[in-house]
Amino acid sequence: MRKRITKLLSPMMLSYIRHYSGSALAASNGLNINQLLDFSSLQFSAINTFVHSSLTSKEWLTSEEASEYLGIPVESLRNMTSNGKIPYYKVPGTRSNRYRQAELRELLLQSRKGEAYGN
Repeated sequence: MRKRITKLLSPMMLSYIRHYSGSALAASNGLNINQLLDFSSLQFSAINTFVHSSLTSKEWLTSEEASEYLGIPVESLRNMTSNGKIPYYKVPGTRSNRYRQAELRELLLQSRKGEAYGN
């Protein structure tokens, strides 16, 4: 894992780690470069796990899933997206959109109508 993390870190970040691993702060905490790299690899692993789990959970919806969630046709969703009424995110390198379920839920809750809500 240490080799993997050092490949991912920029040369500037590695020099920063090396600089501070020899500093008085790191020395006072008993840290050396290997410990800092181990810590960095743990952070990278935690971030990687978080990103992977958020992308594979139903936090992110495709256009079809979002239209079904909102109860509207896909074409209406696309029109509302292009008009700026619904927030969306582009999948890098593709033409696909993704929608956060929490944001769609907020939109639904904000559009309450009726006497009980003062509308």
